[in-house]
Amino acid sequence: MLVRAMDESDQTPEPTNPPKYGPPWVRGLWLALGFLFVALGLIGVILPGLPTTPFLLLAAACFSKSSLRFYNMLLENRWFGRGIRDYRNGLGVPLRIKILAIAMMWVFVSVAVFVLIPQDQVLYRIVVAVAGLIGTVYVARQKTRRADRPDTGVTRSTGHSASGNRR
Repeated sequence: MLVRAMDESDQTPEPTNPPKYGPPWVRGLWLALGFLFVALGLIGVILPGLPTTPFLLLAAACFSKSSLRFYNMLLENRWFGRGIRDYRNGLGVPLRIKILAIAMMWVFVSVAVFVLIPQDQVLYRIVVAVAGLIGTVYVARQKTRRADRPDTGVTRSTGHSASGNRR
């Protein structure tokens, strides 16, 4: 089975042969986990507070060990594929996505700590706040991609292409 041709923007080649990760039941387990993570990621699109991107990254990792067909389908998805490819290729996370992720995380941490968790449950409030802090540090430490990818020929600051035309 061959994999799609690499774009110029792809930094690392994708596997060209089906993965060999032990007996069929192991590949089946990776496949099942991949679908579970895709489902959780799709629920995260609708349900505030549940992240989407980490689950889709986990799904891509699971599919890379079980099914190149589903791996490629996820990486070529028109809504999520570019972000997953960029992250897996080491290009980083766009700054606006990092800001949005941290802001949403703290909205829900604040709601949990100040509204949902009873005042006498101090330990639970501390645990949620520390989890939010850990999440913030993790997101902030990810590589930041400040501009569009070079293959688009468009800079974010002017909105003009290299030829001077508007997008």
